[in-house]
Amino acid sequence: VYKRQVLVFDTTLTSETHEELISGLKEKWGTDSATSKTSETYTYTGISGDSHDIEVHFPDQELYPGERPCVVFFHGGGWSGGDLAQFRTMCKYFASRGMVSMTANYSMHTTETLEALPPGESRKTICVIDGKSVIRWAKENAESLMIDTSRIVAGGASAGGHISVLSMMDEEHNNPADSLEVNTNVKAFLLFCPAFTLLEKDNTPEVNVFRHVNKTFPPTLFIVGETDGWEAASYTLADKLTNNESVLEYWMAYGEGHMFHRKDNWADVTTKKADEFLVSIGVLGGESDITDPPTGEELVLINVDSAMGIMEYELNKQLIF
Repeated sequence: VYKRQVLVFDTTLTSETHEELISGLKEKWGTDSATSKTSETYTYTGISGDSHDIEVHFPDQELYPGERPCVVFFHGGGWSGGDLAQFRTMCKYFASRGMVSMTANYSMHTTETLEALPPGESRKTICVIDGKSVIRWAKENAESLMIDTSRIVAGGASAGGHISVLSMMDEEHNNPADSLEVNTNVKAFLLFCPAFTLLEKDNTPEVNVFRHVNKTFPPTLFIVGETDGWEAASYTLADKLTNNESVLEYWMAYGEGHMFHRKDNWADVTTKKADEFLVSIGVLGGESDITDPPTGEELVLINVDSAMGIMEYELNKQLIF
């Protein structure tokens, strides 16, 4: 678990004793850290015309002055559900590590609008368009949020993993109300059980990730479950990206399925792995204070860099840990 410091204020304090307490905090920790906000919710207008929330968690300004790296998370939910709670704990953790950490809602089709889609148009497209809007929002507000735009990372789980990747790699779909001169390039991808579809199996391939495998991706972390039905497409993507000289790591939890990273016994393990990856590519410094679980959960690094790696992958999938 990561270490946190929690302050509990007695609501029966008088105004005089409350002022004394705040004064003591200011003297001990500095004016800004005693009174600064730890999180705030902002809004943006999605392609659907609705207002959506961006929940931002801030590092301690005394500990992390100046421009900080940023991570943007998109929740999963089959491009039709999910909420900000999915990544709230991880956002708080990475804020404690010095990152401006945010998680955003996005436009999704209702049953009525989904039925009205023309043939061949993907229900996922509006989600991707809003993902791009969120990245642009972070860059446009970088000065006030104290973000280093050269160290913005995008990540997500399941459908959110798909959205995070297409938010950068897709160049065709945009909200015309956005400032299109602001690019959506990011430093890295953090993918937790991402939901990708093989191109030949996709009936609506306009926002299919495999359309972009000839491009060089930024450094990409895959964290997948062995029994997840989406995992095979993730491995195929990783293999193609390796052939394209993209930098990546592919970590597997044997015996685990879709969204396993949200389980209590896996949450710290997967968060720590994401932290180590960000340190390895220079986004973060230092090291995580998350300890290994006493129950022994462990991710296994899969080699996708050679034919021998494929053999190792298939062999490991037959083992039970």
